[in-house]
Amino acid sequence: MKKPSIYLGSLFFVVVILSCTFSDHQKICFKDGSCIDAEVMDTAEKRTKGLMGRESLAEEKGMLFVFDKSGEYAFWMKDTNFAIDMIWVDESDRIVHIERNAQPCKADPCKVYAPNADSLFVIEVVSGYSIEHGINKGDTVLFS
Repeated sequence: MKKPSIYLGSLFFVVVILSCTFSDHQKICFKDGSCIDAEVMDTAEKRTKGLMGRESLAEEKGMLFVFDKSGEYAFWMKDTNFAIDMIWVDESDRIVHIERNAQPCKADPCKVYAPNADSLFVIEVVSGYSIEHGINKGDTVLFS
């Protein structure tokens, strides 16, 4: 009779692990209680395209760039049409760098934005969001 409980225990473990992974969208909340619905960019192709060619980004929307391992990831604003805030987050969900009001770039060479610390995620939100919501380096974000 112990076999069913072993199978149920294993099934429970798999469900818990799968529920912790990112899907196509991720809800991200900040210390003031504000949240965004972020598109997940978890492949090289998705991360390369990012916000290129989009006309706008709603205040309650964003992008979450997910990397395979922690590192110093640089971003640029090539072929984007609006300014954004970029928020680098480490493996403990702590903000390690914020680039506020990063401006679009239409021609090379484009400015490169990079943190001085390792991160595992980068969140992109509409310009001014981080100031409006009091988001600062050292804050913790909640992925739910």
